[in-house]
Amino acid sequence: MSQVKTAALLGQASGRFAGTNLLWLEDPDKPRESAAEVQVEGTRIRYTWSFDGRAQSGSLALTLGRDGVEAEWSDTWHSPQPMAFAGPHSADAVVVRGNYSAGEGPEWGWRIEVRSPAPERLSIEMFNIHPDGQEDIAVRLEAQREAQ
Repeated sequence: MSQVKTAALLGQASGRFAGTNLLWLEDPDKPRESAAEVQVEGTRIRYTWSFDGRAQSGSLALTLGRDGVEAEWSDTWHSPQPMAFAGPHSADAVVVRGNYSAGEGPEWGWRIEVRSPAPERLSIEMFNIHPDGQEDIAVRLEAQREAQ
């Protein structure tokens, strides 16, 4: 896959989107739902959502290189301190992974997938990766392009 294809995916998704954010906490059958907005500008994706009525925001800054994608992600609820991510190029998605420490003990992983299956749609999914490799969906943000 090439840097050009990844850039094309981001170009297709450029603009403002509005939709729904689902956040999974304890019960995998009952995610918490809130309104969400996404702004894609170049290689930066900014989004807003809420938790218990409090506004939250996040940012994913991508650097497209010859060997893959590097990213810096922060989110006021999930990770106020920026986390570093990396992943391979893809023509249909930006998929990056990073590691974090959940206190004492082994590192955990976090994967972010950004897809634009059509110019008017955008999805962002985030997965928590246990030290043993088990993955759990943590966030699913589905949005539609806002009318210009």
